[in-house]
Amino acid sequence: MRTIKSMLAVFALATALGGLGAIGSATEASAGTTKPMLKAEGKAYYQKKKAKKSAIYNWEMKAKAKYSAIFGSWERAHKTNFDCKRETHQGNDRKLWTCQAKGKPSAPIAFCKSGKITAKWAHQSKTGAKAGARDAWEKRAAAKHGMKYSFYKNAVKKHSTCGSDSRFPGKITCTLSGTACN
Repeated sequence: MRTIKSMLAVFALATALGGLGAIGSATEASAGTTKPMLKAEGKAYYQKKKAKKSAIYNWEMKAKAKYSAIFGSWERAHKTNFDCKRETHQGNDRKLWTCQAKGKPSAPIAFCKSGKITAKWAHQSKTGAKAGARDAWEKRAAAKHGMKYSFYKNAVKKHSTCGSDSRFPGKITCTLSGTACN
């Protein structure tokens, strides 16, 4: 019983100091964990319920691919809704449902390290320069904060620019910056 009271006291202190992140490190801060509206269409089914499930599945897969696995939960998404249409199947005249799931992907609170990480890369193509800059950014973030902070897709306050640089004639130079978050 005494251990439980001690744990509750630590929890109360952590909450008073600004959340559980305050226990780990003073340099961490919570990040916004909601992404822009995402839409995904599901397969056609004779039952509306199955069409909605298909749309949700595709929405979750798209959210995971675009942002990361922590954003791939329909239950945590914000402002969710469906746009369902009913059409007649040409072969048997039965009604088919097709639904589109819409929602803002959301994740549990992430923690971010203080300070911005910047990386630059030059390449013959814009695609190569962006990929190189992203790779360089992720390596710098991993070296500075550890592997769980090394994914650019989880970063906040991101900024990117691409263009020519007199130091690298004939190449495109891209610069990425952002705050590393887990």
